[in-house]
Amino acid sequence: MSIFATWEQTEGAGGSIRWVEDFRLAMLPFTKGVYVNTPDLSIKNWLDAYFSCNFDRLMKVKAKYDPKNVFNFPQSIPLF
Repeated sequence: MSIFATWEQTEGAGGSIRWVEDFRLAMLPFTKGVYVNTPDLSIKNWLDAYFSCNFDRLMKVKAKYDPKNVFNFPQSIPLF
């Protein structure tokens, strides 16, 4: 499930962002993770939320195929 909100005026941003966050939190008991193709910087434990038990395997793939970290964004699989 992806949740989006839009607004026309800057003064509407706070309420729209709160609505999305509140709805996302309300839906957590009914989901098993989050959709990695819709990054959400407000997710505190994003490594587990996005990658869960696949994280170790994905780090090996990242190290092998992207050792220079070309495919990088704030919530991408890190190089360790």
